[in-house]
Amino acid sequence: MANGSSLKKAKTEMLAAVDIGSSKICTLLANVGEDRIQILGEGIYPAKGIEKGLVADMDLASDSIRQSVNRAQEVSGEVIDWAYVGITGASISSQSGRSMVAVGRRPRLVKHEDVNRGLAAARDLDLPSGEKLLHLIPSRYTLDGQSGVIDPVGMR
Repeated sequence: MANGSSLKKAKTEMLAAVDIGSSKICTLLANVGEDRIQILGEGIYPAKGIEKGLVADMDLASDSIRQSVNRAQEVSGEVIDWAYVGITGASISSQSGRSMVAVGRRPRLVKHEDVNRGLAAARDLDLPSGEKLLHLIPSRYTLDGQSGVIDPVGMR
């Protein structure tokens, strides 16, 4: 192996996670591979503006999250573009729902735009006063009565 060409480089992905708690905000940045995790940076900052799992002061809470993320970036020397965020509390809930959109009168292939219209319709919920939709997680689609479709794009 003089040139090392037979060595395969393990595929890794940089991931960030932010855990928002009542006492502290923790940010972790890591390279995750098939068989190992390499911690690149961490940022721990007191959770200001969050009491018993509720955001009491949005500005203070936002600043605490920003400080935690900044610390992880400084330690790692990396920039966090996106992160998995975990938050719990009595005010956090989930619900299942459905939306429906017409693809057209004539059979044709489903496009990304059709899926986006369906997701937009699902976001148009009638929520109780003071509640906000944090995110939408599509689980399965139904196309012409066929349920359990994971990705309808390109299907007729």
